[in-house]
Amino acid sequence: MAPFALALAAFICVRPVCSAQAVSAPGDAQTDDQEEEIVVLSPFSVNAEKDRGYLAADTLTGGRMATNLLTTPGDITVQTREFLNDIAANTLTDAYKWMPNATVADPPGVSGSAIDSGQTFTFRGLPSGGNARNYFAGYNFSVNDFVVERIEQIRGPASILYGQSWSGGAVNIVTKRPIFGKNDVRLGIKGDAEGTQGVSIDANYGRSKYLALRVNATDQRLRNWVSTYFDDLTAVDLSATVRPWKGAEIRIEGETGVREMTGQPGPFVLMDAVSAWDGRTIYEGRQADDYSTLVPDSGTSLIQPAQAHMIYSPVLGGKVLDFSYFATTYGTGMSVVDRSNYYSNRMPVLMNMPTLPSKGFSPQPTNNKYVNHYSSLQAFWSQTWDNGLALELSASFNEISRTTPNAGQSLWGNMKLDINRYLPDGANNPGFMKYFSDTTIEGGNVDNYQNDAQVRLNALYPIKFGWGRQTFAVMLQNDLQSYRWRAHAYARLNNGNPYSTSNLVSFRQYWDNPNLPLVLPSTDAEGNPYGWSPSAHRDQSTKLQSIQVGTVGSYFDDRFTVIAGARRDVYHYSENNHNIVNGVIAGDRITSFSRSANTASIGATYFPVKALGALVNYSGGFQPNTITYPFFPGFKGDYVTTSKVLTLGIRFNLFKGAVVGSLGYYASKEQNRVQRYDSLNIRSIWENMGELERYPFQGYTAYSDTFDQEGSGLELDLVANPTKNLRLTANFSIPRTKQSNSMPGSRAYLAEHEPEWRAWMQAHPNDAWRVEQQLSSWINTVSDSVNGRTLNGTFDYRANFYGVYTFSKGILKGFRIGGGGNLYGRRVIGNVLGDGKNYIKADAYAVYTLMTAYAFKLGRTSVYIQVNIDNLFNYDKPVFNNVQLTGGRTPWNTPETANTAYPFGYYYNNPRMLRLGMTVSF
Repeated sequence: MAPFALALAAFICVRPVCSAQAVSAPGDAQTDDQEEEIVVLSPFSVNAEKDRGYLAADTLTGGRMATNLLTTPGDITVQTREFLNDIAANTLTDAYKWMPNATVADPPGVSGSAIDSGQTFTFRGLPSGGNARNYFAGYNFSVNDFVVERIEQIRGPASILYGQSWSGGAVNIVTKRPIFGKNDVRLGIKGDAEGTQGVSIDANYGRSKYLALRVNATDQRLRNWVSTYFDDLTAVDLSATVRPWKGAEIRIEGETGVREMTGQPGPFVLMDAVSAWDGRTIYEGRQADDYSTLVPDSGTSLIQPAQAHMIYSPVLGGKVLDFSYFATTYGTGMSVVDRSNYYSNRMPVLMNMPTLPSKGFSPQPTNNKYVNHYSSLQAFWSQTWDNGLALELSASFNEISRTTPNAGQSLWGNMKLDINRYLPDGANNPGFMKYFSDTTIEGGNVDNYQNDAQVRLNALYPIKFGWGRQTFAVMLQNDLQSYRWRAHAYARLNNGNPYSTSNLVSFRQYWDNPNLPLVLPSTDAEGNPYGWSPSAHRDQSTKLQSIQVGTVGSYFDDRFTVIAGARRDVYHYSENNHNIVNGVIAGDRITSFSRSANTASIGATYFPVKALGALVNYSGGFQPNTITYPFFPGFKGDYVTTSKVLTLGIRFNLFKGAVVGSLGYYASKEQNRVQRYDSLNIRSIWENMGELERYPFQGYTAYSDTFDQEGSGLELDLVANPTKNLRLTANFSIPRTKQSNSMPGSRAYLAEHEPEWRAWMQAHPNDAWRVEQQLSSWINTVSDSVNGRTLNGTFDYRANFYGVYTFSKGILKGFRIGGGGNLYGRRVIGNVLGDGKNYIKADAYAVYTLMTAYAFKLGRTSVYIQVNIDNLFNYDKPVFNNVQLTGGRTPWNTPETANTAYPFGYYYNNPRMLRLGMTVSF
């Protein structure tokens, strides 16, 4: 449905509600029955109506019972609806970058990852992830701004709240829910200079004291500066709250939507395969298979038959052609940027690097997309009795079906030059001397289905006494998830295994016409058939069963608060990764196991004076490891990664609550994180020694080993409503990280067997070089895992600030103006080769934003117009996030500069852009 059509339909639908509001406005006198009615709110849910400006009132993140945010121990930040409106957040990424000590992965549509489901973030430079929706964890789907009421960030492990939890933290999203006591309808329209347009409706009916309803819907078309990016969403969320009798509340919420988005748009992933070319060598056609006709040192090579040599492009006559032994260029493999001299000014060795035609250039086909159909249903029943006893039974069911009818995850991620004057069939080459990108489709035509069903029972009972109160709670929960993945390769179907590289089709996009729709040929020039062949079929299921006990104590007029809890989780995992032989599913490969974990948390706040208090908090977390490759004999890593954090700090509540914040120091540790490592070097050593039977991982080409991660740092978090006109928020953090106890199994095995291997080499000098080569390679792998090394992605500092002032009198009455900034310190992205603590860091930078708005009335209708300018000073430098070794064959490389690590892989911040939004309230 077109955006404006949706707006018109929404207006027609809500007019009766608007009329009802005109008769009974919020300021009208209530009836005697309404005045006498006392509603007892559920202690298992937060009431966002109590939030004021950027200040949030309550949270459940302390222990699944509603507690005052200020007196809740733990590192918690809440983004209120007003703040989300002011920054004009369209996506979760827009919101998360303002959180304390947060690193948000590259912007969607810019990084090559188009799916913004809020999963790609870290806190404190440590592993983080996972969204909860209304405190149900495991919501791995996209949550759009139209349905969000507030976002809660918890830093540090949070298993007491969510079960599975990483050491960095997690996020909970509280959705909009019906509001009793008012009728309200809001229509929103938004757009920006890049072509984004969208409409939304938010209609609330709450005049009945027994029933409240809310409808939220959106139809949006997000665009940005990347030429192929799009993100189209049509969705509706319906919620109802019923209060059938005293102390009871039933709430049901359902959301469904369709989201279509670009497949792999990111320009940063285009890698140089041109710069070694000498600028003059061209070829007339197929070359000798012994390389004898190649011009030496020309920066050219040959496409081998064992490679993807069957090429298709609409530009090349629309036929699949055999390009084996045709010439191709090569280069450094570095990321190509859009400006000349960017590398050479910083890295003189990279003199001939090509450039992109423009910053927003992308060679991805326009019809390569994801199609997502999703739905979410949640239900809550709570009952509170006069003595304080409360029960809640709740359930959540989410599902998503994601299909990629074309190339799916395939990425046109390189830059080459076509230096062949003629095609394999002898015709003139229309692509001669043109840049192009190409790729095979090995994970296309994807059918992906995922669902998550949870049931939870909570009970609590408070005990009051003279100097305080103590509340005890218990929770039981069962969580079932299932996942189905089907992917295919596009390949020749009558030549043995379709999935072999030689049978795959390489699809070529020439840069002079880069965004042609992807066309899939059915045959080649010889009539051989081509089509989809299964490449990956996987089914998996998980079950998490949990029991939790907790308590909240508040003493001495709420000056002293203690929150504690303990939890046991039992995790079951099953996977069937189907065997595929010659394009046919040939059997099952089943893996299943169970894990269990016990976690606990305890924390306290104490306010000797109302303005200043102290806090201490300890919390633990766990994450079951699902990597199933074997460990070294005699060395078994625990199959559960555990984490813990201790926080010490102060809380302040200044000027009667106008300024609230915290300053704290945290120290955390994550133990036994499992990682997969290649074992081919170890296998080759034993094989070359003639003792392959001693290879410890028979039947596997990889193995598992572990490492630990530690983090510490300072965090300052401030939120203020110093006057009724001014809203402020700011945070500053200094994170420090390191890895420890790295690869203990590998180190022990190497220490045990290296003397034996070297003795064998001395006894067999003619064959020693084979073992030496493999041994050196594996030693480098182990040595690069340096204990005490700072983790990649760690910033020197992170800071954010934002503020808005509203004029309430005079000629500027109704105007609002504000802005803020995201400040990023230098960031560790790698290290000098062979020196794990000689870090390579990305540059520090800052991005600022400005907003202005005007509110006025037209009769009974309120109108609000807002303008945001993102990236106000247009910071446009590449933000690097990794390092790469330059290729040793590059002609200008010397022995001193070959295999040197340079920054690699980048994204751009969105360029300066004006965004416009308007809300009309009835």
